[in-house]
Amino acid sequence: MKNTIALLLTSLILLSGCETGPGSLSQPANSSEVSAARAIGSPIAFSGIYAERNVVDALDVSVTWKNISPKEIKYVFLEIGLKNRVEDWVRGEITRRESVTLKYTGPFKPNKNHWGGLGGHPAAIYNREATSVVIKSVYVEYMDGTKSAVIDTARLASTVGSIGSKRY
Repeated sequence: MKNTIALLLTSLILLSGCETGPGSLSQPANSSEVSAARAIGSPIAFSGIYAERNVVDALDVSVTWKNISPKEIKYVFLEIGLKNRVEDWVRGEITRRESVTLKYTGPFKPNKNHWGGLGGHPAAIYNREATSVVIKSVYVEYMDGTKSAVIDTARLASTVGSIGSKRY
């Protein structure tokens, strides 16, 4: 039974075209990730999200993405949430909020990747029960002042990542 479940989970990860660990942060958005983003009108294609838990249960969140819009982006805001082992949303232990917003300041040129690197947003949220980190929504402001929002991120590839530990 355990082997069947492990095989099923591995197959789902491979079929989704995304790696969820720290290695996903070093990969540019692939063609399936870009296609999924374009299909719902997202200006951004994600290639990876990953979080590391430190000794006080703070999660350092890192995200890698590509600007697939024809415009230069000024700001990107990502609403990040956490889920536990049974896929329930969990709240930050300090803020008691179900999500946190990460802000990236550009300019971000069209068709260029933004590399997350480990620890991109240190201590973004605190929770000891979380097992995955999820991009819940995306808000973009362009250099020309126009704005764009993506609420249906469940249809985007690579918006769910794992949580590792850097406890020593």
